[in-house]
Amino acid sequence: MGGIGSGWFGRRSRQATIDESLALDLRRWRQQSLLTPFTCFTLSWASQGRSFGPVAVWVGPDRVTVGDTVIGLQWTPGSLGGRRVWFSCPRCQRRCCVLYGATDIACRACLRLVYPVEREAPARRLMRRLRKTISRAKIDTSRRALKPKWQRWRTYWRLAGESERAGERLAALEDRVYEILRDADKT
Repeated sequence: MGGIGSGWFGRRSRQATIDESLALDLRRWRQQSLLTPFTCFTLSWASQGRSFGPVAVWVGPDRVTVGDTVIGLQWTPGSLGGRRVWFSCPRCQRRCCVLYGATDIACRACLRLVYPVEREAPARRLMRRLRKTISRAKIDTSRRALKPKWQRWRTYWRLAGESERAGERLAALEDRVYEILRDADKT
């Protein structure tokens, strides 16, 4: 009982992620100038190799209709005197830039979607953090003092310390895994 691969060790929740859902991104529509009132365009969705047929989108002055779903628009003052547009979630009326779903369109919170990084294993998360801090440190091997020419010493030492601590934590985690495997191999 309790061999390798059994039980809940390392298992992540099977909660759906935003990458697995279809997304309506208001920022892209704004960039492509598709939010002109009283216009219509077709939207074709694709997610993880599955494509969903074209859906008609009608843009009104204060709402957008995607298929049979009516989504309200909210406007807030922009930073440079303009106005910024937001979706109003059909379920909770919360302002958001991206709505998810194909049949039931709502915000990430209403559909209980998580980001993919939330389902990452601790070792993978540490590896990602280590790579990120090392890339931020921008260690220049061509120079004698591995610090990039433009970077301040204080910033370099802080980033170097962060990457060293992340490396130590990763090594400790690997040691724990090897220890568990050795114990399992003995039995």
